[in-house]
Amino acid sequence: SWPKLKEAMTVLNALDFEFGDAQDDEERKKIEQQIRIKKWWQENLPNCRRWPVPEGKDPGEAFAVGVDLRSWIFAGLPPALTLGPSKSGAATTSRGKGEVEKEEPTPPPADMMMLYQLLMRNPLALELDDGIRIVEDPPCWANMNEQNWMAFCKVSDLVFKNSDGIDVIFEEMNGLITAENILAPWVKRGWKPRRIN
Repeated sequence: SWPKLKEAMTVLNALDFEFGDAQDDEERKKIEQQIRIKKWWQENLPNCRRWPVPEGKDPGEAFAVGVDLRSWIFAGLPPALTLGPSKSGAATTSRGKGEVEKEEPTPPPADMMMLYQLLMRNPLALELDDGIRIVEDPPCWANMNEQNWMAFCKVSDLVFKNSDGIDVIFEEMNGLITAENILAPWVKRGWKPRRIN
C-alpha cells in the first residue's frame, strides 16, 4: 500500500486533530505528537496534503453533523481532466447513428460545494463590492474558538486561492453572498441540486 500512496497524485491526510491550547502536560504531549506526525507525513510523502474536515476532529464526527464527505473529498483533490459540454449543447450517444442525448447541466465545482457547506454551517457570508471580504455575524465570531477560526480559514482559502468556480462568483454576482444564493449561477444554467440521503 505504501508504493501506491507514493504513486498517487495527491494523498489527503484527514487524521484526527484536536483543537485548542493544551490545558495540562498530557494534552501538550498529544498536540506535540500530532505535530510530529504531520511533519513525518510531509517529509515521507511529498504528495500528502493536510485536509482537515470542515467540522469536528475527524471524518466520522464531520459525517455525524451532516458534512457531505464526498464534496469535501472532491474539494481536496487536484483538478482533473474532464470533458465540458459540447459546443452545440448536445452530445451524441453510442446507442445508434444520429441519436442525440441532452447533456446534464454542469454542476458547481467541488470547491464551490465546499464553500456552500461552510457558509451554510457557519455565520459567515461574502460581500462583493469593489473587492471581496468575509463577513462574520456576530463580528469577531472567528476569534471565539479554534473550530470557528478553522472554518473561517477554510472559507478564506477557498475564496482567495483561486478555487474552481470562484471566477463565476466574481463575474456573475454582487452584494452579499450567502449559502442561500452562492449556487445561483449554476442553478440559472439549469443545474438542480440532488438531495443525498
